[in-house]
Amino acid sequence: MTKQFTLIATALTLLAATGCHHNNAEAKAKPVLAHGEQFDCEDGPRATGRIAQSQAAAGAAADAMLYDRSFHGSKLNSLGQSKLDLIVKGTPTGDPVTVYLNMPKDAADARRPAVVAFLKTEGIKDGAMNLIDGPNPTENTPSAYNMAGMYKGKDNVLSGETAEDNTTAVTPVTPGK
Repeated sequence: MTKQFTLIATALTLLAATGCHHNNAEAKAKPVLAHGEQFDCEDGPRATGRIAQSQAAAGAAADAMLYDRSFHGSKLNSLGQSKLDLIVKGTPTGDPVTVYLNMPKDAADARRPAVVAFLKTEGIKDGAMNLIDGPNPTENTPSAYNMAGMYKGKDNVLSGETAEDNTTAVTPVTPGK
């Protein structure tokens, strides 16, 4: 009886020590559930960053103006390079890239080669770029038009108080009149 007891005890000890492991590939291939403990990499692209980048590109392409502050002498500075990069990204594929050089004509003439060289490094061909001297004619809405609908006013002076309705006592001044 002691031999039988020793044999059973040894078998139970071996079973307890080894457990009931299954070494099949199906059990190993099951994914581990994270239950929300997985965090994205800090440097990885995120949807909010992509949305912000696309909005910045759309705004830059709509504005499409380079100013004196975009250059250091006749060379593009980092601000100008960033703006041109956004203009290129915001321009629909197949459309020409239009850039307005909003500065005096002699400065625009001196800086045009730097803009052309940068656009070529971005893969834009000569026939697909429009460089125009002067401001973008579609981007010159006076703020008075928008402010007049937002704030209360009297005698063409805005008080700073929010208008309750769309009527206001301020009449927007038309430029040039």
